[in-house]
Amino acid sequence: MKTKLIILISIVILSVSYGYYYYFVKTLMFSEIVEKSDNTFVNLAVNFFDFDTGLTRYDINQITKKSSYWEKRMKEVESIQNPDIREREKVKLLNEMMEDPSMKKVSKLIMNKGMGIGKNLLNMLN
Repeated sequence: MKTKLIILISIVILSVSYGYYYYFVKTLMFSEIVEKSDNTFVNLAVNFFDFDTGLTRYDINQITKKSSYWEKRMKEVESIQNPDIREREKVKLLNEMMEDPSMKKVSKLIMNKGMGIGKNLLNMLN
């Protein structure tokens, strides 16, 4: 009876630990985030340029939830006609994005891997 309880508790602890690791700790490769395409050239390019994004499943979930908000804010800022006001609003938007932990990771990804990859990642999450 006691050994069955210990085995059951061990299985529960291992399952919870793995779930935590899988969702909050394990970072995703670029190919895990990008959806498969019918275009073989795109699939080849994704596999060729595959890299660790530094983003977890939790980060992807948080970014996906907020992506429409960020897009709306970007469009609002870009629609400002006065260049001085637009630049001030861009700085405010960037500061706001840097306060979000998941977006901070995306910005580091953009700085490390290039602006095009970061934009593609955000577009593919929508």
